[in-house]
Amino acid sequence: MCRRICFLLVIVLLGGLAACYEAPAGGGPGATPSVMSALSPTASTTAVPIATATPTATLEPTPTPAPEGLNSLPSGIIAVRNPDGTWGVGIDEGAQTKAIPGILIDTAGFHLTSGGGQIDIATAEMIKRLKVGQNSPFQIYNEAESAILFAYDDENKVMIDAAKVLQPDNSNVENYIKYDTIDDWLKSARLEKMVITPFDPATTYFPDLTKIYTTDWNNINSGHYTDSEFNFDSPFGNLPENMQSSFRIVNFVNIGNDKSYGWTEQIYNPKDDSFTLIHIPVDNYKPEISTIISSILPLGGRYLIPVYFAGDLLNMSRYPWARDTITWLKTNGYMDASGNMSEIKVWIDEWLTTGYLSPEMENIPVLTRTRKFPTK
Repeated sequence: MCRRICFLLVIVLLGGLAACYEAPAGGGPGATPSVMSALSPTASTTAVPIATATPTATLEPTPTPAPEGLNSLPSGIIAVRNPDGTWGVGIDEGAQTKAIPGILIDTAGFHLTSGGGQIDIATAEMIKRLKVGQNSPFQIYNEAESAILFAYDDENKVMIDAAKVLQPDNSNVENYIKYDTIDDWLKSARLEKMVITPFDPATTYFPDLTKIYTTDWNNINSGHYTDSEFNFDSPFGNLPENMQSSFRIVNFVNIGNDKSYGWTEQIYNPKDDSFTLIHIPVDNYKPEISTIISSILPLGGRYLIPVYFAGDLLNMSRYPWARDTITWLKTNGYMDASGNMSEIKVWIDEWLTTGYLSPEMENIPVLTRTRKFPTK
């Protein structure tokens, strides 16, 4: 009897273990029992799907619509896309055209970011203030259109800040543009020309070439005076009313930490309405540069003409301000021992007969004489 009872208990226990058997999804001979499922009244054999991340598409910059200001660009300047899809400008070079860095054109107008500063020009003003110059393919003018603020140097692909190249105020000696040597200054002529405003042919006076008085051109003083309007003192005659001089001083420099000073004169070329620069170093032979400026700088209707014979300027004890220039010209083969400058004479003669002064003059320091437009 006892054995029968034990047999029945074994059967019951085996049935309970069978109820605890749990097969993996899909069944199969590798199924194993789960003790925890047997103990948990809420256990479920339903499989839960695992979430899979969906790759996000990379968005390309959305090009902005063409703003109205793109119709106000000067000839040779075209609209191009900046890398971020906005609008900028570039020099027209066909398929090679690239955007000038730092420029944005939008619905508000033109914007330039350069050197930590910002220039903003309204759309209506763009056509007046964005121009193509004689020596730069892209220039930005001030509001009065009287001066260039920035110009694009296409050779080096950078914007030139005029304030770092030009100092037209002779009284502001502390801010004269500084150079170590005369040669360093001469090398800057290319940049100077980019940020110097051209002459207005309609209002710039230049006489009939046949009337220019060339007798004693190189002399400081001459005994050959005439009653003519064109004479030694005034070789270019009288300046007509409401006309501008064809000569103007546009830059002041400090050379060698006050060793010398100098100024750049801009000269009009009536042959093609262009301009040429001449560079005039002045030795600092007095304690105050203001004294030199007042005695040599052409003021009050005066102007400087380049000469091709040093003459009495070779007496450097009498004319100490010419020392550096004469030394440079002799050292570089432009002046002989007698003070003759034959190559420079060719350029000056060309100017007086054709109305065009060779840009070769920009690469040398020059000796000059002061002349004037008579005061009426």
